[in-house]
Amino acid sequence: MIIALLTDFGTKDPYAGIMKAVISGICPEAKIIDLTHEIEPYEVVSASYVLYSSWNYFPTGTIFLSVIDPGVGSNRRELVAVSQSKSVITPDNGTVSLLYRMNKDLITYRAGKSLLEELKASRPAYSHTFDGRDLFAPLAAIAAESGLSNIVGERVEPVLLTEIESKITEGRVSGRVIHIDRFGNSITSIHIEDIKEKNTYASRASVFIYGRKKGQILKIHRSFSDVKIGEALAYWGSSGFLEIAVRNGNASQLLKLGLRDMVELEL
Repeated sequence: MIIALLTDFGTKDPYAGIMKAVISGICPEAKIIDLTHEIEPYEVVSASYVLYSSWNYFPTGTIFLSVIDPGVGSNRRELVAVSQSKSVITPDNGTVSLLYRMNKDLITYRAGKSLLEELKASRPAYSHTFDGRDLFAPLAAIAAESGLSNIVGERVEPVLLTEIESKITEGRVSGRVIHIDRFGNSITSIHIEDIKEKNTYASRASVFIYGRKKGQILKIHRSFSDVKIGEALAYWGSSGFLEIAVRNGNASQLLKLGLRDMVELEL
């Protein structure tokens, strides 16, 4: 059984390693894959993209364990979501938003109440800031060891982020930047499916950027090599979302793009 870890813990501190140790202590047979621990701190919108863009490439039965948890210690719920015979265990803070939008078969549950009470009772009395270790890692390990049915409770509607949506109007699709990768490529919430009725990849469309450096207008290209080094472009990325880049450069820095900045595609 694969457990894929997604966190904002980084690699400087021992937090991710401790979670892996807890999982191994409960389910030694689990194969743990570090999807990434480099999500920007607290950026659930970015985690939502990374989770969705990775989902289809993991085998049936995979358990994703996502802990980007700015609400740790609060009354936010512990969520279990299932789609395509895979699952994710995560704080209910919007992490599943893009999965919810794109995977119509997604079903979401609250983690089982009695099991959560047991886990909370067994953690140190002073510990209210490391639910990744105390709650989420054990939930994933128990699911891997004995099945999801042993950790799920009632069905619930998940918390959803508005930033991951796209808005379609006549001749236009608007969205926001939802992830910036290490190259500075800025990935938006506009998906190729948003324009499928146009029966085109919109190669002649214009992309308007409404970030901190306003007034930028880009054309859609097939790939980076279609433009000169240092030139900005828009293109359909490998997950089907509209992306903005600078060839051999950093679009986020050069175009002053940040998470949640608005982008508009004019067909």
